Amino acid sequence: MRIIAGTARSLPLKTIEGLETRPTTDKIKETLFNMLQNDVPGCYFLDLFAGSGQIGLEAISRGALYAVFIENNRKAAKCIEDNIAFTKFTKESRLLTTESAVWRENIHLILFLWTRHTGRDLKKMCCVSFQNQVC
Repeated sequence: MRIIAGTARSLPLKTIEGLETRPTTDKIKETLFNMLQNDVPGCYFLDLFAGSGQIGLEAISRGALYAVFIENNRKAAKCIEDNIAFTKFTKESRLLTTESAVWRENIHLILFLWTRHTGRDLKKMCCVSFQNQVC
């Protein structure tokens, strides 16, 4: 697993062993960022259920101003910390070890959700607010 493009291009990233996280393949990540390429530079990026943090780190590498990683699995959170330090994106990122977040600012935000949770469970775990309008 690695950063595909941008300032940290080709840097390898760690991931945790086992089935607790689902690392995104390079092909899927490349497709995702091809679709978002005009929106990522200058945005704030929220990576929920972040796993290894590779999606948010890719966003920073491609010009996102800041990324927030949210992960409740302790092993995965440690992996994210290590990946943030290795990529030297400590000033552009923040790791939260919780399952929910509330945003109440008028900012350009890309929300990336890649989770096994669905429906009611997901709604309970994550509340995102834009201009005091709950999505």
